[in-house]
Amino acid sequence: MNEQACFKVLKAGFQASIQDAGRFGYQQFGLATSGALDSVSYDWANKLLGNPENAAVLEIPYGHVSLEANAPTRIVITGANLGATCNGEPILRYKPLPIQAGDKIDFHQAQTLDGVRAYLGVDGGFQTEEFWQSRSVNFREGIGRAIQVEDCLPFSPTTEEKEAPYFPQSELTEYLEFGHVVTLRLLPAHQFYEFDEVQRQAFFKQTFEASNEFDRTACRLIAEQEIKPPYTQMVSQGMTPGTVQIPPSGHPIIMLKDHPTIGGYPKIGTIVSKDLAKLAQSQPKQKIQFKLAL
Repeated sequence: MNEQACFKVLKAGFQASIQDAGRFGYQQFGLATSGALDSVSYDWANKLLGNPENAAVLEIPYGHVSLEANAPTRIVITGANLGATCNGEPILRYKPLPIQAGDKIDFHQAQTLDGVRAYLGVDGGFQTEEFWQSRSVNFREGIGRAIQVEDCLPFSPTTEEKEAPYFPQSELTEYLEFGHVVTLRLLPAHQFYEFDEVQRQAFFKQTFEASNEFDRTACRLIAEQEIKPPYTQMVSQGMTPGTVQIPPSGHPIIMLKDHPTIGGYPKIGTIVSKDLAKLAQSQPKQKIQFKLAL
């Protein structure tokens, strides 16, 4: 009996998980879209391999993951620089790499200030189990789980040589180039003008800090000057990734991919989806500012 082609997990890291483009059409039932937290890095992984747009990848936060292939394939690594190596040799990000049976892939830890989450794409995508038409893991809702040592992450083996598409390096990584302060563009929500002028000015003029309450569900910010919401009680309304809520504490909460589908705090706006990639590559203590996208 032939062994299933897969990457065997030798070291599992911290909450590394299989993610695809997301789980759509189920928010009315309370299921978040989930999917790759940094959708830009995710998209590049599949473009560079010529994969379907929804092919599943491995999302690796902070590193400390080791994998061993038991069959030939091609891989590509996008997103953060986690010092990835193949059999001890450095892997160039954003460049497809042929892999043979027995090759060992190691992700170490963040090497520079260009993010904390790397994405491992494989030819054809990882073939893990689907839940509601998506392979994406959702920790908050208990859909799937993080990878564990001895797991087999299946893929379809390939020996076919493909020519990798060319993209300028600046185009590939420009979204990861941010400094001490990350600026996020905000599209006003319908409740935007219910915040008085003083509160809107305070929101845009100050620098926030990402708190330790930062995971795939949401990022709670620490405000220097607390933002006063126009009211503290309201009927819960729908939310999307990037929704910015202002709770009674005055410290904004940014919804991410595993967010609850409804929320009962006033919404000042929604972050432009491309800018969520920058937030996804940030970590606690990151300085954050907002500006109007219009």
